[in-house]
Amino acid sequence: MTSPGLGSATARRMTRGKLRRVNDEGGCIVRDDDRGEGGAFSWHISVVSLSATIESMAMETNEIEPLRKQLDGLDEKLVDLLNQRANLSLSISVLKQDQNLPRYDAAREERIFDHIQEVSTGPLIGAPLREIYETILRVMKEL
Repeated sequence: MTSPGLGSATARRMTRGKLRRVNDEGGCIVRDDDRGEGGAFSWHISVVSLSATIESMAMETNEIEPLRKQLDGLDEKLVDLLNQRANLSLSISVLKQDQNLPRYDAAREERIFDHIQEVSTGPLIGAPLREIYETILRVMKEL
């Protein structure tokens, strides 16, 4: 649904809980999150130069990029650690097969879940952390 006065080259983005739409002429329409009577959103029109809005978006991107680079570095470390874990899991699998032990050990898996909950300082705790480890362990068993 297009609002009046918003051309086809409308930029849309979330801004501190408000939807801001900027048209080609630099006009800016901001929707309040608070709904008025009948549940309709109220729209307030303010004039903001398009270049100032783009500059603001660029500043936000400049703040985000260093954090994304940190995430990329952590992802690389996670992949390395997961591969190390996979190699150890494969070694254990071979030893279990040589010793005629069952491949799956439910008690060991529960000890892993308990251990990761104990060592996690958050914010990743509880069910989300367990879900991640359930996936990791499932994949390791499929190797």
